[in-house]
Amino acid sequence: MNYRLERSCKQGQFLAIVIIFTGMNIPVRDTIPDRQGAKPVIAEQPLAETDRSLLDQLKALRMQLAKASNVPAYVIFHDKTLRQIASLRPKTLDELSRIHGIGEAKLKKFGEGFLQVVTQFEE
Repeated sequence: MNYRLERSCKQGQFLAIVIIFTGMNIPVRDTIPDRQGAKPVIAEQPLAETDRSLLDQLKALRMQLAKASNVPAYVIFHDKTLRQIASLRPKTLDELSRIHGIGEAKLKKFGEGFLQVVTQFEE
């Protein structure tokens, strides 16, 4: 760790010293190692108007499930997850499992319901 003495002065009968932390020397990696089984990162893009309509339906289902479970809506799925579902419109549980925020437990518990909303919207 790096420090530097900024100033020292005598104030009454006490000596005041100001020391400034200037940082640490941390080695920087050229690449970040891949995690085994990691999901690909999907860039956030603005939603089209039709996607917003689907997003509203997905949020309504999320709110219904949250109220039934007596938990906040974000516990079911975060907004980021719902936006990705609305823009990617997965057709299968496998496609849904590739979306950020959907692990095995949430896929089993909520996957079919959210796929049903997407399928009905597509019709």
